[in-house]
Amino acid sequence: MKVRLTRGRADFPALIFAIFFSLLLTSGCGDERLTESGEDPAQPYGSLLSAGGCKDFIADRAVVDPSLYFDCFEYSYDPAGELLLTHINAGLNCCPGTIQADISIEGRTITISEREGPDAPWCHCLCLYDIEYRFTDISPGRWTIVFKGPCTGDEEDLQGEVILDTAGNDLICLERFIYPWNTGYSGSPTGELISYDGCKDKDVGVSSLSTAAIPGETCALYDYDGNTLFIDHINAVFNCCQDKIEADISIEGNIITITESEDPPGGLCDCICLFDLTCLIRDLPPGIYTIRFVEPYLAGDDPALEFTADLSYPCSGEECVSRNHYPWGGE
Repeated sequence: MKVRLTRGRADFPALIFAIFFSLLLTSGCGDERLTESGEDPAQPYGSLLSAGGCKDFIADRAVVDPSLYFDCFEYSYDPAGELLLTHINAGLNCCPGTIQADISIEGRTITISEREGPDAPWCHCLCLYDIEYRFTDISPGRWTIVFKGPCTGDEEDLQGEVILDTAGNDLICLERFIYPWNTGYSGSPTGELISYDGCKDKDVGVSSLSTAAIPGETCALYDYDGNTLFIDHINAVFNCCQDKIEADISIEGNIITITESEDPPGGLCDCICLFDLTCLIRDLPPGIYTIRFVEPYLAGDDPALEFTADLSYPCSGEECVSRNHYPWGGE
């Protein structure tokens, strides 16, 4: 409690009484958050209103919209307490299902964490969306707004400090140098295994990712956007009971080598079966590449999966080889 003293001679007994009376009012009247009418004041609240469609960044590299290099939010404020936010160029999967957001308001900081929904079918690409939010009972003054998303990697979060006092709007932007905002190259190419599933019976080896991969074949599907390369290895073979599948990806010059392995080596069961793997290589410059897979269970005269891909421009393709030995073909 602060007591304001005026100039001149104070009436000491009166001052003591004033302090005692003010302490009584502030400490003995229940919840200090209550208004004069005895009701709880309204609490700030935010919700996601809508999300626009996927923007095609790479459709024509010669005429890419420069605005797609920026991650932005636009806001407008009504002094009555309504705040409208639009996250412009939010990065999410191309097939995000129902776009969702976790919204937290702590003090005078609004944090919005965006994500794909549990119904997402997941495609091998990313793209940009505009997502709208509405907030109510936002008091005037200085606020910090933070957006968090799944595709920003090690780059900083989009955030800004805004002063909400009068009706109006403004735009705050952050330039990004990674896919899907930018086809520039932030460093040396790096690759990783991002997902796998199986095991599949050899007689139903067709993958939902490919109509060409049939029993008796193993295939590589690739999709390149000018920066990022997705590669699916369809009908890769591993032990039926391994704990974990791994892939070491090396890029030396124009040779991409994907060395597959499992933990523990040799697995835990006396059987092998078919899996589908998805790998991702970021910051891969355009060019002509040799892509080769090193597989732990390749045997006999089964051919290696190796091919040349012209990645001089955004493209996709599929390469398959036939295998005769178990579990691809024979027993």
